This record gives sequence, C-alpha cells and structure tokens, in this order.
Amino acid sequence: MPDLYNSARPALGSVSSYQVSGYPFVTGSSLTTNSQSAIYFPTVTKRIIIASRCGTPLQIHFAPKENNNIINGNHYFTLPSSGTLDLNVKCKEIYISSPINGVVSTGRFEIVAELTHIAKVEMYPLTGSGISI
Repeated sequence: MPDLYNSARPALGSVSSYQVSGYPFVTGSSLTTNSQSAIYFPTVTKRIIIASRCGTPLQIHFAPKENNNIINGNHYFTLPSSGTLDLNVKCKEIYISSPINGVVSTGRFEIVAELTHIAKVEMYPLTGSGISI
C-alpha cells in the first residue's frame, strides 16, 4: 500500500516551487573597505533584492573573493552607493564585498529574499564561466 502521508519533496526542477510566492528572509550588515560578507540562505532562493545604504559601491558575487578570479576576472556586479539590485536567481549563498578603493569607509546593505521550500543541500555549487573562472 502506498504511503499517502509522505509526499515528494520539492527539488530544483520543481516548477511549482518557483511559481508560488516565496517566504521572506530579511537581513543586512555593514562592511569596511576590502571586506566581504557571506549571506547563507536557509533554503534555495527564488528572488533576491539587495539595497546599498552607504557612500561607496558594493560588489555582488556568487563565489568568495578569496578566489582571485572573482575580482580579477570581473565576475561581480557593482551596486552603486545607493542603488538596488533585483535578482531572479536560485542559489544558497551570495557574497557582498567592499572594493579596495583607498578610502576608509563603511558600507551598509540590506537584503530581502524570497525563499522556496527546496532544501539547500539540493542546490549544486555555482562555479564555472562568469561565476568563478
């Protein structure tokens, strides 16, 4: 007899997981010159909105900047000092860094994300061309 109480878990290819509204995740932090903040989401994202609330641009990337290819290969998006970035992406983490610009400053950002019910262990690592090489 089939187990009627255990339904299939959502997975990366579950279209319905991306069609319904996600549940909210809100955070924020401050950065100093040449620092990085990693945001780890509890589940796979559907959408991420990042707002810069500082006097310096921020770099948004999907791999840590310790990988020299991130900055040297321009695998990041520069968010203006008081701009907003709206990303319709699935990921389990994102990195925000303050560029080396010779000026000591503090950058503050805020994030709101729509999360799916897809477990983050289901998400593959984001690597490759345009991400880390």
